[in-house]
Amino acid sequence: MSVSGFNHWDKIEKALDESALGIVREGALYVVEETRARAAVKTGNMRIAIYRQSMGRSTYGRSKPVHLLPEIPPPADKYTAHAAAGADYSIYVNNGTRFMRAQPFWEPGVAAAAVRFQKYMNGIVKFIEEAARK
Repeated sequence: MSVSGFNHWDKIEKALDESALGIVREGALYVVEETRARAAVKTGNMRIAIYRQSMGRSTYGRSKPVHLLPEIPPPADKYTAHAAAGADYSIYVNNGTRFMRAQPFWEPGVAAAAVRFQKYMNGIVKFIEEAARK
């Protein structure tokens, strides 16, 4: 008598890898969405200049705003993604100056994205469990 259907590590590994890549991309997207939603708008350039970047993919410069900082270096691996504010004046709007009150959008946006990200992460366990049963 033999036991079959017990070792599903190959399926679990594949499901975990696919889930991790999705989580990385979604996490950066969440930061972009949440920070854009909170960004002050005068012309819309600062909001549009918030971008995300993962290995081989970037939304930098798609909007062509007037004042862009240089694009950040791409992530070193496929399990890393970045979100950044590309407008050169974003930091002054977010933190304020001695002449202008702060209109924070980055930190509150990242905090809101973290909540969404955690909910998404909680789904990974369920996804892996389902993949192991197949």
